[in-house]
Amino acid sequence: MDSLESLLADLRHRYTSPTSKETGPMSPDAKVKAPASLDQLLTSLEQGRPTLRPLQPHSSLQAEIQVFRHQQQQALQQRLTARAQAWLAKLDPLSTEGLWFTEFAKNYPSPLLAAMELLQCQDQ
Repeated sequence: MDSLESLLADLRHRYTSPTSKETGPMSPDAKVKAPASLDQLLTSLEQGRPTLRPLQPHSSLQAEIQVFRHQQQQALQQRLTARAQAWLAKLDPLSTEGLWFTEFAKNYPSPLLAAMELLQCQDQ
């Protein structure tokens, strides 16, 4: 606990008293003011209660992530559509697989959607 107090005293000394190494337009009598957040942190540490709170992701970062996910889903959908079209082009409608698929596709709005669903199920 003594080391914590010495650390706090050192921080106060650094941020509230001018240093001899500083150069510039500041007068030697001017005091360096610690940022308000640092003052709050020091006060909370002295009182024994932490003021740390979980970080919240920045809203623009969340928006970028959402856009990226949407683009990935669109790309996946386009690849699946291309695969389904290629599969349908190769499918012989009079083969046993073709006849089975024709019956299967009756439950879908289009044969393409049925083929996409079938390929998705096969991938899993």
